[in-house]
Order: sequence, then structure tokens, then C-alpha cells
Amino acid sequence: MVEEYNGNELTVYKEELLKEIKKQNKDFDFYKLIIIILLITLIGFYIFNFLYEERNKLEKRDNFFKCIEKAEENYSKNWDRQCKNRKEKQDCSLPTHQATQVEEWKKEGIEMCKFLLTNDLL
Repeated sequence: MVEEYNGNELTVYKEELLKEIKKQNKDFDFYKLIIIILLITLIGFYIFNFLYEERNKLEKRDNFFKCIEKAEENYSKNWDRQCKNRKEKQDCSLPTHQATQVEEWKKEGIEMCKFLLTNDLL
């Protein structure tokens, strides 16, 4: 069964249909905008998090190398102190037992650096 519309009713129906389509398009555009904003926010968060993690890795690496440098520095100071205690000049030849002890202190210092690194304490 076909309904007949006069020209005026058809125009009103067409205008109502266009209004509904425009409203749906506005709603759709609004949701697209929300999705775009959320995606940009998520991407921004991801980039921030990535950069933050990279900075932390670099900072830990730098702190580890500073710790190793400090262990090396302490090794030299301990060696020189042992030489001084023997009333000899810096960087002298130490007897085996003293040299072994100073080497052991150095090894302990480096091991401490490794421990601090692996336990996220640097």
C-alpha cells in the first residue's frame, strides 16, 4: 500500500529527516572528537612514560658507573694508605697478604655496586 503525501507534508518530512541526520552526524562527530582526544592522551601518556623510564635507566647506569669509580678510588686510597703505613711512597709494592686484602676490599666495593644496581637501590 502506497501512502500519498502532498508537497507540504513531503517537505516537512524531508526537513525532519534532515534534522535527524544532522543530529546523528553531530553526535557522531562528538564521539569521534572524544575518541581522538582519548587517543592523543594515551599516546602522550605512553611517550611520557617511555621517556621517564629511559631517563631512569640512564640515571641508574650513571649511578652504577659512579659507584664503580668510587670503588676504584677507594682501592687507590687503600693501597696508598697501606704504603704509608709501611712508610713507603704511594703506589708502592705491597707484600702479598696486604695486596690481597686491598684487592679484596676493591672486589667487595664492586660487588656492592652490583648489588645496589640489581636491587634498584642506585
